[in-house]
Amino acid sequence: MEVDPEDSDRSASSSWENSALGTGNHHGRLNSPQAWSSAHKERVGEWYNLDATRAVYVAGVVTRGRADCKQWVTGYRVQVSCDGEAYEDVERGASFPGNVDQNSPVQGMFRRPVKARFVRILPQAAYGHMSMRCGLIRVGQNSV
Repeated sequence: MEVDPEDSDRSASSSWENSALGTGNHHGRLNSPQAWSSAHKERVGEWYNLDATRAVYVAGVVTRGRADCKQWVTGYRVQVSCDGEAYEDVERGASFPGNVDQNSPVQGMFRRPVKARFVRILPQAAYGHMSMRCGLIRVGQNSV
């Protein structure tokens, strides 16, 4: 089941032009008219965080590019956390294939669901600029 956390349940390492959450270049929801865009065009180390608000089993993430511009993440890593402090790599830090265009959703499925409240997406490469819209793929509806 796809879950698209609210703007208030998202955070990022940076945003283009220091846009505030939910405004300008800080629109990361799946059906947003724009996207989250990092402050730095292609710097590895940027991240985008999703908060499920409680611990759930996460089976993967879904990503899209920036709706209003030819920008998207072409590869990323994923980390998870139950407390928002200590993060662990998913799939031993393997890179997931990202998008090839602005609007087609791409699912990055984990081999096994992981228990997490926080999911951090770390872009590794991009087309045009590190910009994306994203959500979670959850297993079931119950918290753990």
